[in-house]
Amino acid sequence: MKLGVLTNLLGSVSLEEALQYFSSLGLEMVEIGCGGFPGKDHADPDVLLNDDKALADFKALLEKYNVEISALSCHGNPVHPDKAIAKEFDEDMRKTVLLAEKLGVHQINTFSGCPGDCENSKYPNWVTCPWPEDFLAILDWQWNEVLIPYWKKTCAFAEAHNVKRIAFEMHPGFCVYNPETLLRLRAAVGPVIGANFDPSHLIWQGMDPVAAIRELKGCIYHVHAKDTKIVTCHLGNGSSIAAVNGGKCVDTSMGLTPLAGIMMGTRTGDMDPSVLKFCCSFENKSVDEMMEELFKETSFKEEI
Repeated sequence: MKLGVLTNLLGSVSLEEALQYFSSLGLEMVEIGCGGFPGKDHADPDVLLNDDKALADFKALLEKYNVEISALSCHGNPVHPDKAIAKEFDEDMRKTVLLAEKLGVHQINTFSGCPGDCENSKYPNWVTCPWPEDFLAILDWQWNEVLIPYWKKTCAFAEAHNVKRIAFEMHPGFCVYNPETLLRLRAAVGPVIGANFDPSHLIWQGMDPVAAIRELKGCIYHVHAKDTKIVTCHLGNGSSIAAVNGGKCVDTSMGLTPLAGIMMGTRTGDMDPSVLKFCCSFENKSVDEMMEELFKETSFKEEI
């Protein structure tokens, strides 16, 4: 696994300045916006596809700062009911595919998009409930008449240009917003479709991201990690738990000595301080003898 960043985080500065900064942090990968919502600040396909020198300079910058492209980003709504909006997003997507081919990048991250409820709609209609039955009719039309045909055509175009993976962020407001809908579109279109797994979009929908990861086994092509608080567990003969917020450890189960914290292979972990006095009396042992036993002869060892 390699850590990277979506470069439009620093879209107000040049690509070189952004890469210099990211490289100084030890990051090895970048995801670069090429259209749609992420914009084209660092990679404009209209320029890079038509100017060999600009493309060569772009590649040279990546090599200079020793970073690779994990994916190109072109998040949009190419099935928007407004035909002009849909056309703009679709053109961005196709140009991003062509640029990916030139760069030897095999993955594009995007959204599935969301159509309206009929041919004459003005705005997208995100349906999340099955009743009244009108909503099922809308879903049937959206998926079978618009979404699946569009992505079959677009994924065929991508594969023809050596882009092997189209990774969707499961985001509310779009037809693919959870594991069930992603797997449904993947089943209809093929394994070129997978997930750009961003747990933050699932957490605020009330989903368990770990359960989602299990459900999407073999389908996760890329991961975004942001807006999340994590509890990490190191479990083994020596064990500890840490709370991570914004990439920094804010609390840990560890204490003054290795005896503190959670139960381990041969150590009790945290306990009531009065237990030590009781155990010394009950076992007729000194404090040093009892401490030796608590460190080396208790916990799971007693069960083996």
